[in-house]
Amino acid sequence: MNTRKVPAMATTPESFVDALNSAFGKQTTQRAAHAKGVVLLGKFVPSAEAASVSKALHFRHEVPVTVRFSANSGIPKIADADPRAAPRGLAIRFRLPDGSDTDLVTHSYNGFPAKNPEEFQQFFLALAGSKPGVPSPTPIEAFQETHPAAKTFLTTRDPPPVSYATTTYFGVNSFKFVNENGAVTIGRYQLLPDAGRHFLSKDESAKALEFLEKQLAEPVPITIGDENHKVSKLEAILWQLYRKMHSGERRALAVWLKYAKFFAQDSETKVVIEFVENDYTRALAAQASKKRTDDE
Repeated sequence: MNTRKVPAMATTPESFVDALNSAFGKQTTQRAAHAKGVVLLGKFVPSAEAASVSKALHFRHEVPVTVRFSANSGIPKIADADPRAAPRGLAIRFRLPDGSDTDLVTHSYNGFPAKNPEEFQQFFLALAGSKPGVPSPTPIEAFQETHPAAKTFLTTRDPPPVSYATTTYFGVNSFKFVNENGAVTIGRYQLLPDAGRHFLSKDESAKALEFLEKQLAEPVPITIGDENHKVSKLEAILWQLYRKMHSGERRALAVWLKYAKFFAQDSETKVVIEFVENDYTRALAAQASKKRTDDE
């Protein structure tokens, strides 16, 4: 077996995206990596001890966040239980009080398959050259022999999680944290699930197709008067967005307009908005129903 290392090649943004497209198929309307995902809105509340680590604004104040959970690869409709969907991604944008943003990129693997962009590009080109039917040793098998980090990345993955919220996420980058006194701490984020780490069994994985995003459609029980009702988790999220928009938050208005534009682009889609409110929860139900324009 030839284990000679491949010489490093020049890497540009264009060449790297080309390598991703060669591995997963060229994307025209989707992103080239972590193509499948779901975006949520929430808030980040720092602990009382956070300010002793960093003087950053989100370590001292509660801030809104935009969160995207995603599956690995550039395959938009990859099954949640597909091994290529691991590791899962969790990206967070913190909306700071001064109007600026700061981002955090994590995934559900404690490490990375490459040490620099050139090596990472070679990794995807090796994947692209290892399609079914290619004789062994395939390019990715040869690459693993000379790149132990990539081999560990490909051979030590967790099973599919029960939920996006039942696996640990590890920061891709390390950060230099500086507090008010100038004390420096070098660290890397770990996002630990409150519910603990839980994964599907082999039998469950074999039966699972699209379950992580569907959890957002799970009903939330509410009581209106003496009657019991249910709304989806997504509807509750939309209500939070709607309420923030009417409270004057400009970012919420921008997101809402994009949401409305998404439906407006399809002339056959009609959006029906319904409010459900009581002292337990408030929700905005936005339902898209398909109807031919000439039938309306």
